Amino acid sequence: MGASIASGGKITGMTEEPLHGYRVGTLYIPGRTSWPEHLEYNWRKGGHELRLFFSGLRRDEIEAVRHGPMELRLVVIQPVIFLCFRFAPVIDWSDAPYNYHMVPEQERTLPPRPEETTGAELVTILVDGDTGVIEGLRLTRLRRDFARKLHGAIREQAALPFDQATYDRELDRIRRRYSRADLARRAIAVHESLGGREIVG
Repeated sequence: MGASIASGGKITGMTEEPLHGYRVGTLYIPGRTSWPEHLEYNWRKGGHELRLFFSGLRRDEIEAVRHGPMELRLVVIQPVIFLCFRFAPVIDWSDAPYNYHMVPEQERTLPPRPEETTGAELVTILVDGDTGVIEGLRLTRLRRDFARKLHGAIREQAALPFDQATYDRELDRIRRRYSRADLARRAIAVHESLGGREIVG
């Protein structure tokens, strides 16, 4: 795994792909056998996704994402929502920035209101950037308080005006001001799990 990703990666764009039908050992996108290293969190089509595109994957990193302890931290510095995560002790803090308005319009949906949220599920997809092959799929049931704050932040963000240049400047400012660990310490919600449910097909 590259050092730039270990310390967090900047989102470069949202990809438009189905939420279901993934299988470990198959290409993430049929016919595509390489991906640049990047991290993406998305709420789209009514589902939460964390997509990890890593190069030079080691076996312990694959196992950590599939089965290991996972910690999530929600950081909101509008117009950016950060999903900070680590799979300790193998993968240290990284983060995936998100903005509702950057999701393709046809995939945008508002999450349930916080008071209507009883929980949520996050699908984590690990892709080997050197081969394009899916190496891990993990389903995590988010705590209710975490899901409520996440849904509330997305709904708040959706109601704000959006300007791409302003977003890019603010994201760059945050990147320069905070280390990945410092950013995680600004969390308004925390989720910890000893292990998720691996999705095998």
